[in-house]
Amino acid sequence: MTPDIIKFHIKLGFPLFEAPWRSSDQWAQVLGLVAPQVNAKRKLAVPTEQSFADKIADPSSVGYQEIISGITTTRKGKTQAMVYNAQRQKLRTAFTNWSQKLDFMFATVDGVEAKRFKEAVAAAKNLWGAGASKSLLRATGTRLEGIGASIIAAYWLTKHKKAVGSIRTGTDQVVSGSPFNICQPGLANTLVSALTQNLTFALIVAQQAELDPAILAVLNARLNMVAQMFIDPSLGLVSFSPGGGSHLDIINDSVLGEMVSVKVSQV
Repeated sequence: MTPDIIKFHIKLGFPLFEAPWRSSDQWAQVLGLVAPQVNAKRKLAVPTEQSFADKIADPSSVGYQEIISGITTTRKGKTQAMVYNAQRQKLRTAFTNWSQKLDFMFATVDGVEAKRFKEAVAAAKNLWGAGASKSLLRATGTRLEGIGASIIAAYWLTKHKKAVGSIRTGTDQVVSGSPFNICQPGLANTLVSALTQNLTFALIVAQQAELDPAILAVLNARLNMVAQMFIDPSLGLVSFSPGGGSHLDIINDSVLGEMVSVKVSQV
């Protein structure tokens, strides 16, 4: 039996780094600039108490009902229905307080539009940077650090012009081969978008779950399903599956920890 031809196999790291100050500043600056539009859209989307109930209160109540689904009676003798109805009524009458608080935050003070909102954003930017550097930016990368694993993987699977140059010295490993486009005609950009989103989410979840094998199995099954959706049948590629001849897996490397293993093989 003729062995499969490996088109490429790469392993991509998930390094921890400090979010550059510029990223935090840009986040705060952009939010400050769009503050008036955000407030205007909020008023347009939720202008009345009824729209607040329909779009915010009632959907929240449904989620709350799921949380208390295991309750029969409380210590004070309240039934599940009584607890749910009380919470729902509280939410449905919260529109005035909700609206007044947002009006206060977005009010013009000392001639500055949305001054309190902008000050709150500025105060929170360091917290945003610290959180992003431990999760989102580790997967996507930054302009200063270079692109991350979720984008590199998508680039190699579409033979993007930046694929080869995206490999990071000391972080990533090219086991064999070179970038290969697995896509059906016209779907390369869609694959890049879909895989970047799904892989970024999966990497963050895997990290938060401390690379629990059961969680990785679920995440990898989904990642491989997404990749398989875009394969061009005429290429004769091995189907994507966790640990298979073609795969897109999050792995727990014994030395380097969390990594993304991407492999494409041809029958």
